[in-house]
Amino acid sequence: PDQTQQRERFVREARAAARIIHPAIAVVHDVDPEAGWLVMELVEGQSLREVAAKGPLEPRLVRVIAAQVLAGLVAAHAGGVIHRDIKPSNIIIGDGNRVKLVDFGVARLMDADMTRTGEHLGTPAHMAPEQVRGGEPDARTDLYGLGATLYELVTGTRLIAFESPNEATMQRLEAACKDPTLSKLIARCLQADPDARFPSASAALEVLSTVRL
Repeated sequence: PDQTQQRERFVREARAAARIIHPAIAVVHDVDPEAGWLVMELVEGQSLREVAAKGPLEPRLVRVIAAQVLAGLVAAHAGGVIHRDIKPSNIIIGDGNRVKLVDFGVARLMDADMTRTGEHLGTPAHMAPEQVRGGEPDARTDLYGLGATLYELVTGTRLIAFESPNEATMQRLEAACKDPTLSKLIARCLQADPDARFPSASAALEVLSTVRL
């Protein structure tokens, strides 16, 4: 896109993000369409990238993180916004294990055709297969990014493959995660076929609160 289209996309998405008020999402206070900047809530804490660098997290904490991120995604998706770049560095954890989802820099409105097919926006290590192929993302795309993030937190290993986890990958997950519900949730979020993932963040959140899938 040319600069005018990029600015238009930035403004629309920033304003959409500003309308989303949720404890797990950093608030966007203001946006300047001419300068191309936005003012966002100052979030104190560490990114999950920094936390994960110290080693795998306990499944109990990963569940706490997952529940908060999913709740935030429920709010974002209800507001018509897909984040499209869910990864450890875009999730901040602070006091009391409170989580904030930040950086809607590549987010897009669900009903806006602001991104040309074939554009790859996102971070490769956490991109869903449909993003890699340049296809049309939807709410389930964020679930893949979350699955890749949770996998990394549980196992201490980054998932690079853009396909469904193979047997070795699942064995590593199950060995590291003693929480069957969490491991199954991660595996389902990581399915290559969007139709095989949870249909929505709310569906995944509901499952996380149950004993089993």
